[in-house]
Amino acid sequence: MAIAAEIIEGALKLSRTDRSYLAAKLLESLDGDDHFSAEEIDEFKERSREIREGLVKPQTLEQLQQEVAARLA
Repeated sequence: MAIAAEIIEGALKLSRTDRSYLAAKLLESLDGDDHFSAEEIDEFKERSREIREGLVKPQTLEQLQQEVAARLA
């Protein structure tokens, strides 16, 4: 898992376009994976499209944690 964490850390530093491309490629690699249902893969693809088109703004884990902490305060 340490390698995955390093990859994620590096991926989060990429531009939005590059992150979207990377996410799409990772999702494509799951198409033959029985661990995800067709509905889950469709949801992943839809969220990827929303990010790619700028309809939603992705957040880092740190940003999310700060937002949750602020709401709970």
